[in-house]
Amino acid sequence: MRFERIEIRNLRSFGSEQTVIELPADRNLVAVVGANNAGKSNLIAAIRLALGAARRADLDPADFHQLDITQEVRVEVHLRTPLKKENIFRTTDEIHCFFYRAWRGDRGEDKGRLKFENYCLDASGNTYRPPAAIKRGSAPADPDTDPVRFLPAPASRIVPLLGRVHYLTPSLY
Repeated sequence: MRFERIEIRNLRSFGSEQTVIELPADRNLVAVVGANNAGKSNLIAAIRLALGAARRADLDPADFHQLDITQEVRVEVHLRTPLKKENIFRTTDEIHCFFYRAWRGDRGEDKGRLKFENYCLDASGNTYRPPAAIKRGSAPADPDTDPVRFLPAPASRIVPLLGRVHYLTPSLY
């Protein structure tokens, strides 16, 4: 699986303006090179967050650019070729992007808490919501109600379909 572009906003060294990194279509290997404190590790951390591979999915205020928790963190990793997944109706859904979002809750009991979500996007840029069957024992009382619900699929459940993701570290060469 190959990435087309990476979009990052308000994560660590990436400011509140959206940073877009376009990856070349004609290359199989991309090297990230830069001076100390240029944001190389932050770029890898952003990709890991979007793919649900980070050790911790929740961020702390230090992960927000200049500690500004009033602005949301958003990372999108767009795929060059959509990932195809068969749903319960035996039709094929396409996943075009993985995204991660973190923000400070502003209502109710979540007020002031840092919240996050990590899902996939479809071709129209909406959260990918595959159909899921409801167990027979928990069926609604109304027989006219469709026994299918549409819930967002967490990125961590979709990422294994990508196969292995490899990156080289400086100690390898």
